[in-house]
Amino acid sequence: MAEEGLSTILAKISILENNSKVLAQQINLLNATLAEFNNTLITLSGLKSIKKGEKILMPIGSGVYADIEAGSFEKVTVGVGANVYIKKPLPAAEKYVSDKAEKVRNLILRYQETLNRTLRELDEYRRKAEEIYRKQFKARK
Repeated sequence: MAEEGLSTILAKISILENNSKVLAQQINLLNATLAEFNNTLITLSGLKSIKKGEKILMPIGSGVYADIEAGSFEKVTVGVGANVYIKKPLPAAEKYVSDKAEKVRNLILRYQETLNRTLRELDEYRRKAEEIYRKQFKARK
C-alpha cells in the first residue's frame, strides 16, 4: 500500500466493506443450515426410541402438528439433491446428515477466516486513509 492515492484507498475500503457484509451474510446462512442439520440429527436420534404403532405428533410446519401412528423407522427417505430421494437405514441417514453438517462446519470456518483477513485488511486501509487525512489537514494549516 505504498503511497496510494486517497481515492484509491477509499474505493478499496468500500469494496472490502461490501465483501465483509457478503461474507457475514453467507456465514449466517451457513449457520442456519448447520442448525437445521443439527435438528435433523436430534430428530433422527429420537426416532430410535419410537415404537411402531406409537402415537406421536408430527410437525408439519408453522407450529402445526399432525397426530399420527408411527410406522417403522428402520429406514427413512433422504433427499440427496436434484429431486432424488433414497431410502436409507437410520444409521446411514444419520451418517449422511452428519457428513453434510461437517462439510458446512468446515465451510463456515473457511468463510470466517476469509472474513477475518478481509476485516484486518479493511482496518489497514482505514488507518492509511486516516493518516492521509491527517497529513492533508496539517498541510492546510
